[in-house]
Amino acid sequence: MLSNIGSPAMYFELQGGPTFLPLNYTVTASLSEQVALEVQEVAELDLATAGVLPRVDISHSGVYVANGPNTGSPGKNRAIFRLIVRTCPRANYGSACNYQCPFCQNGGVCHDITGQCICPPGFRGELCETPCGDDYFGRECQRKCSDTNPDRNVKSCRGILICLPDPYGCSCGTGFHGPFCNETCPAHSYGADCKQSRVCFCKTEEFCNAHTGTCAKDRGLCRQGWRNSPFCDTSYPLFKDGPSVSTVTDKSATIRFKPWNSSVDIGMGKPKEYRVEYKAANATWNSKTVLATTTSTTLSALLSPLRSGTRYEVRVLVIDEDGHRREHGASTTHFRTACGAPAFPPQNVKIDNSSTSAIVVKWTNPPRESWNCWSVNVVLEVDGVQKEFTLTESGTTANDRYSIPLKPYTKVNIRLRLRTPDNKYSAWTKNMTVVSAGDAPTEPAYVVLKRSGSTDVEVTWGRPKFANGVIRHYRVLYKPLRLRVPDCALQSQQETEVIVRPTQTSANLIGLHPYTTYLVSVAAVTVSPGKAVEVTFDTLEAVPDGAPMGLYRSRSYGNSTTITWSGVPCQSANGPMNAYYVELESGDPWETELRRTTVKELVVKYEDLVPYTSYQAKVFAENSAGRSPKFATLKFRTDPAPPLRPADLRADQQSQDSVFLSWDAPYPPYGVLQGYQLQYWKRSDRSKVIKTEILQDTCRSEKVYTPRHCYTVTNLDPNVIYHFSVRALNKGNLYSAYSGELEVETREMPPEAPVNMQSFDQTEDSLRIQWEPPFRKKGALTSYKASTSAGYGDAICGNISTKASPPEVHVEPMVVAIASQTVTVHLRPADSMKGPITGYYLVVVREGSSIPTPVRLVNYSTAEEMRLGHYVAAHLNPRQLKDTPIFVVGDGSAVGGFENPPLTDATPYRFGLLAETKFSGEVLYGYRLTAPVIVNGSGNAAHTGVIIGAILGVLCLILAVAALTYYCIRKRQAVAYRSNGPTKRSFKERLSRLSKPAQAPKEEGTRHSRLTEYLPMMSFPSTTNAATAASKTSNPVTIKKLQYYVPEALADGSLLQEYANARSGPVYPASIAEREEKKLKNNSKDVLPYDHSRVVLTYEDRCRAKDYINASYVPGVINQHQYIAAQGPKPSTISYFWWMVWQEHASKVVMISGPNEPDVVAYWPESKQVYGAITVALKNTTLSADFVVREFELSMVSASQSL
Repeated sequence: MLSNIGSPAMYFELQGGPTFLPLNYTVTASLSEQVALEVQEVAELDLATAGVLPRVDISHSGVYVANGPNTGSPGKNRAIFRLIVRTCPRANYGSACNYQCPFCQNGGVCHDITGQCICPPGFRGELCETPCGDDYFGRECQRKCSDTNPDRNVKSCRGILICLPDPYGCSCGTGFHGPFCNETCPAHSYGADCKQSRVCFCKTEEFCNAHTGTCAKDRGLCRQGWRNSPFCDTSYPLFKDGPSVSTVTDKSATIRFKPWNSSVDIGMGKPKEYRVEYKAANATWNSKTVLATTTSTTLSALLSPLRSGTRYEVRVLVIDEDGHRREHGASTTHFRTACGAPAFPPQNVKIDNSSTSAIVVKWTNPPRESWNCWSVNVVLEVDGVQKEFTLTESGTTANDRYSIPLKPYTKVNIRLRLRTPDNKYSAWTKNMTVVSAGDAPTEPAYVVLKRSGSTDVEVTWGRPKFANGVIRHYRVLYKPLRLRVPDCALQSQQETEVIVRPTQTSANLIGLHPYTTYLVSVAAVTVSPGKAVEVTFDTLEAVPDGAPMGLYRSRSYGNSTTITWSGVPCQSANGPMNAYYVELESGDPWETELRRTTVKELVVKYEDLVPYTSYQAKVFAENSAGRSPKFATLKFRTDPAPPLRPADLRADQQSQDSVFLSWDAPYPPYGVLQGYQLQYWKRSDRSKVIKTEILQDTCRSEKVYTPRHCYTVTNLDPNVIYHFSVRALNKGNLYSAYSGELEVETREMPPEAPVNMQSFDQTEDSLRIQWEPPFRKKGALTSYKASTSAGYGDAICGNISTKASPPEVHVEPMVVAIASQTVTVHLRPADSMKGPITGYYLVVVREGSSIPTPVRLVNYSTAEEMRLGHYVAAHLNPRQLKDTPIFVVGDGSAVGGFENPPLTDATPYRFGLLAETKFSGEVLYGYRLTAPVIVNGSGNAAHTGVIIGAILGVLCLILAVAALTYYCIRKRQAVAYRSNGPTKRSFKERLSRLSKPAQAPKEEGTRHSRLTEYLPMMSFPSTTNAATAASKTSNPVTIKKLQYYVPEALADGSLLQEYANARSGPVYPASIAEREEKKLKNNSKDVLPYDHSRVVLTYEDRCRAKDYINASYVPGVINQHQYIAAQGPKPSTISYFWWMVWQEHASKVVMISGPNEPDVVAYWPESKQVYGAITVALKNTTLSADFVVREFELSMVSASQSL
């Protein structure tokens, strides 16, 4: 009975212990909560252990006594409780209960007035979140239970009841419970009175620490699969159910599962991937990974390869984003793969047929791992009747022998195999034919030809109906009767005997002749031979083992040849001939075709052989069985023919009155080369053709089989354009056609003497003379020199020498790099053929100045004092220039006694290499200057040298295109590079003069022959904005005046001014060219095609990765896509370049860079080559003094179309 005595009080009976005690001395509750006051029995009584108050209020606060039976005095059979009721509901506090309580942890109680957490013993903090451990209590855990223990060394609150301010009440210290606070918390309980529950999964501890509720001993380390240190009470993601298994075969299975769901499955976390793990019994886990996704409702994985007929266990683990997973407790699914065919049949099969009443079969069962199933049966087949013996997983004793009852002299066929429950079988063992003991035989039941061949047959027979004893063997006799080939006779009819074992009823008869009729007899032999059975059979045809006879060349005319032969001998024919196979091949390098022909007759004719070529013919015989490996052979050479015309006629070196010609010999030769005939004429007079007979003269061999021949033509007129053509002559007066014409211009040489000199108007001291020009001027006459003679004086002897010529500097210094106040140049030696080179001077010339005549070598300081526009920066000897060709102008050094001060920023300079020749008392100089170079302090002009070269290329392209445009308008359908008319000469003359500026001023001692000496590099704007900016200082120029306008504009500086005013840098986007995959196709990162004007390649497979080439459309007079400006192809982009030519139907390609310049590759073939889908064939080459014109034919590899 429970009664409220209204005030706190406790009663104890000092003598004799109570029969029950309160479970808790104080109970704290909030308004309207249900409260249970429980007791703990000390002795076993049939009593109620709890009193329940359904809804408490403030009036329920107080002390309660639970009275048991026979209560005689206070404390006897009584349990006393104190109930503390908070003035607010559980989650609220305040005078009006209008505030939300904090979440007090670890059993802390929210004060109903202040809202503070009253922490239980052993915990502190605003939310009681910090454990202090055993032996501590108080608000900040500053008090120790050991201070009250008699033994101060006992650091524990065991046995101590600790009371705290209301509404907390009293409780045991952390880690203890029970009426006397001396009982340690049970598993998964902790805190004061052990009222807190937590299941910890510590790394080594089995339970949470009873005092702190953490994995204190493991320092917060959690067991695999658990998180939320130090409590380790939160599982990593784990599937609640195992995966499903479907589509199970003998080698694979498909696993399906839904993505982990926190509301359905176990644990907390964010899956990164899923690991599907599977294993057979007593095996280790195998795994496959499936990436986590939020888009799929079902995930799957294919497990393969698996063992057939094996039970597997599969589970799916969730890999969290931090890489951890939980394995313990993972749900698994079991499945078994389907049975496969057993790997082996029964082994070591043995037959015992010694008995006349039975045959015993013995075998060894294969090992279990080869079954590919959990159970198999052994199937024994005897003459088609099967008997099975079970082998199971339960270990049933397996049969390994069986006795077959038989009658005497009986033959049976025996074989064995394994069968699975779902009827999958192993292979059969070898079929065994066994005969029981027998008696004397009768004749065989039958004799038949089981297998027929050309040189062997298999004969089989039936056993005698009555053996009448043990058959020892069978005797087989066979002999040939006749050859089946018409008109052929046998040379021998020898009989052959074969002894066959009694267990066999067949025999292989070998050594037979093909296509022949044979007689065979079979008899069984016991104690004596039985009656024989005779049959005849025919062997099949075989491949002829002989070759045709009498092979010879019956006719030969031109490039046709007829070959005849006779048949194969009878003994080698092996059947009637139905065809002959002929191979014709050549050992000469120019004939690589292997000609194969099959004919019915004894003759073959070839119509298209190469003249004067060695051939070998092989003739093979064929019948129905195939082709003979033996052949008859015939070697012969075809008749000679007129040779092909010589190819690749070139003028490799020239002099004033001679030309060195070379060409490729005709290939194939078509005969024995006897010589050549050269014809040439002046371009001005085609009617006077000179022909010269030439013996072959091999100059060099560029190819092993194509020697290059040459000839020097002498006694030519200088400064005259000649046309040359050559043809080959083979032995037998067989001429080829003439080669393509080569146009060559000879150089000037001293003219012949004037003729017909006459004098007029003679006086005492004067006269007037008149003469006619020399008959052979040998160049353009510039002046005449007259002299007189008053007779001859005494002779004088002495040593004399000719004068040296001014040194020729063919190449100006090349600007390599430009930095602040310095320019790096690359120097090349001068030509020393016309005089020795004794020294070099690096000359710096300010723009607007020139090197005076005669040359003055002045130092920088002297030039500054004299206000000269040039100075010498270095003196180098020839050896220094050869060893160190790179020189930095403006680095402040002194080389050869000359100062090399820093250059001035924003000032245009020209640099020259002045070569010096000292000979016969004379000092001569020659030099070449670079184009103007502006030194920029910021270093932005580092690529000026490159810009200069590019402008030259663009201007050359414009000049060439302008000439082509003008020509095409006049002659729409003419082929400019192939015409021999006046248009061709005019066109070539104009092109050859592009590099010779008209009326350009020359500096003394300098030889100019290239536009680069006047023209700085310029990037022509191709946009509207750039054109607008340049139009302020530029005026339109007609095509006819273009070649004259350029040198004039260079001379007066207007072209440089236009270049300075031109807008630089990109104007429109070039995003396509700037992509990473396109960069490898660009020679320079600074020259890229705009998106709107780039050439887009269109392949048939429409692969966007192949549509890019560094090329842009350039507008012209006729349309916006009249021209294309493209970079020089790289080795990896040559096929793209020719595809663009094909796609855009381009008929002319102007190359504006020299073939020997760096990074320039030869993208054209020397004869014929395939570039991707395009075949490019060289048709003609025309050489000129300044350029080379090549004509190509383009065709699709997979089509007949050509361009």
